[in-house]
Amino acid sequence: MTQLPDLAPYIEMLQTLHTPEEASNIMRDYSDVLAGVDLNAPVFDATLLPHSKDDIRKAFVYGFILAQDDAERKKHLQHGYILLGRFQPLERQVDDIQTAITTETQALSEDVVTWDILIARMQKGQSGQADQ
Repeated sequence: MTQLPDLAPYIEMLQTLHTPEEASNIMRDYSDVLAGVDLNAPVFDATLLPHSKDDIRKAFVYGFILAQDDAERKKHLQHGYILLGRFQPLERQVDDIQTAITTETQALSEDVVTWDILIARMQKGQSGQADQ
């Protein structure tokens, strides 16, 4: 069994999610930005983000929930989520930017795994309750 990190931040995020409509709008706006950048670039200008990183991360939770049983869609969403780590303020030194990208991308990658496990367990718990 995979060892989960401290779940408090994830529970807090679940309690502060946007409405599905807001999340959809945020995801659409972020998708539009991704469509306009060179995905092969090592860093993206953080000022291009249409919403805060925190709001975008929250919006992704809805996508993860909806895509739980669709492996291809889930993989696509996870990739977009991790790309968020490459949006950085560009006025810093190159080494600082690279360190921030590495640190943030690693944390986002770990989030993807945790969300996948949590959502699967929530769905399993809901189906177990429905069977009772």
